[in-house]
Amino acid sequence: MRTQSALAERIADLEGLDAAPKDVVSRVFRERPVEPQTLERVARALGVDAYTLYKTSSEESLQVGRAEGYETPAATRAWWPAAFAAGALMLLVGGTWWFAGDTPPAITKGADAPRPRLGLGTPTLTVLSIQGDRDGRLADALGTSFSEVFKVATNTSAVLTRELDPASAASRLRTDAVIDGEVVTVGRLSGIRLYLYSNGVRRQVWAESLPTTALEHARDETASRASLAVRRAMGMPVPMDALRHFPLAPVQDDYLRGELFLDRPSNELNVRRAQSYFESALRQDANFARAHAGLCRTFLEGHWMDNEETALRDAARACGQ
Repeated sequence: MRTQSALAERIADLEGLDAAPKDVVSRVFRERPVEPQTLERVARALGVDAYTLYKTSSEESLQVGRAEGYETPAATRAWWPAAFAAGALMLLVGGTWWFAGDTPPAITKGADAPRPRLGLGTPTLTVLSIQGDRDGRLADALGTSFSEVFKVATNTSAVLTRELDPASAASRLRTDAVIDGEVVTVGRLSGIRLYLYSNGVRRQVWAESLPTTALEHARDETASRASLAVRRAMGMPVPMDALRHFPLAPVQDDYLRGELFLDRPSNELNVRRAQSYFESALRQDANFARAHAGLCRTFLEGHWMDNEETALRDAARACGQ
């Protein structure tokens, strides 16, 4: 990214925002205090880990120089006893909180380096109904999985939030985060997408595609992977081997349509349409492995349409990604 404006526009594209968050990016570049989630957003747009943007104790702070012989005014020196007392009080309160047991989860071996997270204590979270989840069992599985780390609102809260958007639900229930999502079915496949609302911003944090017939049996595993994605998005530690890449909604839409045409009878029209959708997905997300695999299959499927040597060479290139 060459400019702050370009970075802000990239964030807007990734999160589907109507306006680029230029003021947020400006605060980061001016080293002003920002929320940990803001650094997560900037890091994702830059394609780096968020911890690389944190300022460490070894970095010098920008200070205004003073003339030689300058002496701190007496009025300023008088504040030091009060500041010391305030610091001692904070340590006392913090120690009480720690021994009360309301502390962050321990970091286990093989987990990412710890990052700041929302507030003190255990974050609170609400799971709204998932569009396309007819029996509500996916939302129930998500709530069960999230409850291992978060304080999850009870099922009865659904009565209070049934007609509310994530922002209104967070305000009414006074929770740190709200999860909502959708299940989109295209042909034999279904796409699951989850969105996290926190600190006034709603963004996609997870997506996966699987056969519709497998939804019933894969529900708990899907909820477990989604829980890790939400924890990572909120700056909490996750295992190093946890899946990190997921397609954004427009990318997943193109992938699902490509699979739809590839499942249809093998003729030139269907193969060409499948190729165009997989290529569209890869133009938006070059790291989407499933789209690479789909494009590979279209070249193998349609080798008879063009020069066979050329088609097989294209297939080898696509399959090698």
